[in-house]
Amino acid sequence: MRQTFCILSLLLLFSFIVWRAEPLQAQDQIRVPAGELEQTDSVDFWPHTLSGNSYNEFWTYRFDLDGDLEITMVFSVANFGSLKSPVSGVRISILGFSDRTYQVMREYPLDRLVTDRENWIFQLHPERDIWIEGQLPERHEIRFRTRKDGVDYDIHLELSNIQQGYRWGNGQFRIDGTDVGMYTHIPWARVSGNVKINDEEKPVRGTAYMDHTHQDKITTKLLTAGYRYIWQNGSHSWGAGHFLAHGNEVIGYSLSNRNGTVSLAKPNRISVSGNQSVSGHSLPTQVEVEYQEGPNSVLVRTRDRETFALLQELGGLARRIARGYLRGEIIEFRGEGQLESGSYMTPMHYSYFIVD
Repeated sequence: MRQTFCILSLLLLFSFIVWRAEPLQAQDQIRVPAGELEQTDSVDFWPHTLSGNSYNEFWTYRFDLDGDLEITMVFSVANFGSLKSPVSGVRISILGFSDRTYQVMREYPLDRLVTDRENWIFQLHPERDIWIEGQLPERHEIRFRTRKDGVDYDIHLELSNIQQGYRWGNGQFRIDGTDVGMYTHIPWARVSGNVKINDEEKPVRGTAYMDHTHQDKITTKLLTAGYRYIWQNGSHSWGAGHFLAHGNEVIGYSLSNRNGTVSLAKPNRISVSGNQSVSGHSLPTQVEVEYQEGPNSVLVRTRDRETFALLQELGGLARRIARGYLRGEIIEFRGEGQLESGSYMTPMHYSYFIVD
């Protein structure tokens, strides 16, 4: 049952609220942030929830490293009300380490979480080497050391040349009485360090990205899909988009830096086409995002690297119970593709999820 709750927590963590993209509905149910492009500050990084009957919050890091190595880390805090006690957690995917894929999850009681704002330390448990340290954008360091299912993991990464983070207005959205925040804290940074799995250790170098989302209510029944893309060609040439969708309706934003000028794009609508079967699930070949201003963005998948069902570690009965409670299951996909925006085209990395 403990394993069931752990997987269920992470599944719910990735279940977001989805709503229409108009700035304001007649019933005042939907609001997007006022204002335009703003820089994130130190307050934005820290947990915004940690109180109330239910909440989800997560910090998603992506590391694109030499040798076709890719690491995704998702740190989280969550409260699921009467379902279970509040927890902090982390989930890691390591793609391409000696041509293998590793996935590992850890979870701890929330009262063991360390948030030392003065020294900029975010640690899941005071007796575990799983932490984030260093004030953005000056410095940032991450450590993940644990053993699970007979495998030893030790990841230590340091970020440098960290570019300023951004948000749309104050980063706060609202739907039907529910608050949601979205921030991009690290649009681009250098990263170096070491990745060790069992007795094999590799020095690594590459680039980093991180975004952050929080909400104060768990709502999975309206969810259709989520789409994230990232492209990084240098400290003054990068872009990222993060969207949550229900059919053609979408919430989120995209950022782009071309020749040192950062711009914000606000979505109106999202559409998908060319669905194909990936690991037994239907995934769009092409995702088109229509913005309030400027050319549409078209995301085209070209190489799938990972598929992960967040209930896949559960047994048959537990999985059926969880699917019934959630009215579906979230399936994640990661890989590579092509971003097309007007006459501009560039390779990108994608991270999608669907509710099946």
